[in-house]
Amino acid sequence: MAKRRIVLIGYRGTGKSSIGRALSKKTGLGYLDTDQLIEDTTGKKIPQIFESEGEAGFRDIEQHVIARIPSGAGIISTGGGAVIRPANVQMLRMNSIVILLTSDPDVIYQRIHRTDRPSLTGLSPREEIEQILSERMPLYRSAADIVVDT
Repeated sequence: MAKRRIVLIGYRGTGKSSIGRALSKKTGLGYLDTDQLIEDTTGKKIPQIFESEGEAGFRDIEQHVIARIPSGAGIISTGGGAVIRPANVQMLRMNSIVILLTSDPDVIYQRIHRTDRPSLTGLSPREEIEQILSERMPLYRSAADIVVDT
């Protein structure tokens, strides 16, 4: 049986990058972070991409990067909004076990409120977390094989 990829999805601050690196170290499988791949591909930080391209432009770049991820075994952590586009979900699910990482909104706030990631809504950070989680949770759950509370 071919080895499968492990894909980590979930909202910002749920531990996708930290857990992805730890799983890579533990299993010896390679690790890819789609946000890092986007920054490497564009030569820009994510806030700069949002500023110059907007969210739609960022999502186009994200989809292009996801399409180029090798199909072999490895650990992949995705950006929090990767599940917005069905094509991304389809590509990420191929030969993969998809793990949704979740956390309580207050825990997420404590983990991310000092980061430089751009606002998606213009709401306060706490309100944005609540709104985006409620919008994305059905997408996250439908894409996931396993759900883990971090």
